[in-house]
Amino acid sequence: MVSLYKIPTDKQCITVLDAGAGSGILSCAFMERLEQFNSIKEIELIGENKNSLKYDYVIGNPPYMKISKNAPEVIAMPEICYGTPNLYFLFAAIGLFNLKDNGKKVYIIPRSWTSGAYSSICKPKQGF
Repeated sequence: MVSLYKIPTDKQCITVLDAGAGSGILSCAFMERLEQFNSIKEIELIGENKNSLKYDYVIGNPPYMKISKNAPEVIAMPEICYGTPNLYFLFAAIGLFNLKDNGKKVYIIPRSWTSGAYSSICKPKQGF
């Protein structure tokens, strides 16, 4: 997954959001890749974004499970939730929201992503 990221050779500071629910192994692998670039002097790795900051890179392995249409997460995102969504979709939507313009995101998401009404959404609406 980390090889999918194109890393600019002139960037000195990199911000990364690990918006998944795994053990952090993806972040560890990404840090190892970033260590290969001498130009990078600072890496900010965040696992929880409480301030709605935007990041250069978002990586994640979200949880895979359906949640109730009355779940707090669904109620908080009515613009993107239809019916009974999968929790991984909400993680993916939040990852897009937290991505800087021209940022890059890589997630582990199953093929069922394309089977729901929510798969037609490419980017969350403004104000999300």
